[in-house]
Amino acid sequence: DGLRLFQTLLPGWRIRVIFYVRVQKSFVESCYTQLLQMGKRVKFSVYTGGGVPTHLSWTRVCDDIAGVIGAENLTVRPFEAIRDLGTEGFLHDFLLRLGLSPDQAGAFDFDETLAEGKAANRGFSEVAVKMARFTMPMVEPKDRKKLRKFLQENFSTEHYPRPVYFSEEQATEMATFYRADNARLFATYIPDQDPERLGY
Repeated sequence: DGLRLFQTLLPGWRIRVIFYVRVQKSFVESCYTQLLQMGKRVKFSVYTGGGVPTHLSWTRVCDDIAGVIGAENLTVRPFEAIRDLGTEGFLHDFLLRLGLSPDQAGAFDFDETLAEGKAANRGFSEVAVKMARFTMPMVEPKDRKKLRKFLQENFSTEHYPRPVYFSEEQATEMATFYRADNARLFATYIPDQDPERLGY
């Protein structure tokens, strides 16, 4: 609906979408962690309704987008491929997909400290999640960013175990449920990437 509105408001404009998908299990876990970082105090089992989410078909989303703007105006990329590209590689890849030439994309200065230094966006460890769930709701909204940064710098997955949200059985169930849909997603929209290698 939003894209149709843009088409109405911007007649004659070419609307393009770059859409990043992520393995459904990781996507749900990331969304939950972000809720905690915003100060919500909710158990994961309550957040997911106690089961495995079955409504996260990226193929359906891509079909909907392509149905409005045309498949030629939709670029789909797997979030997991960012690891292969590295931070600077991801930036240049993104700029190329926006339509910049290789020279234009290469002209952007990149600050390595954003990827490696204290400004890096590191994942919350299990310890950080427990701390965030307890402390974030007590902190003023203006100070939550500081607490998030503190937890990322001192209690990230670089030094502590990752949180375990889904049981092993749930993770297997989820992977099995989405396997066929993800295969169609890659065959249709991301033929240059290997879904199995990326964990889909």
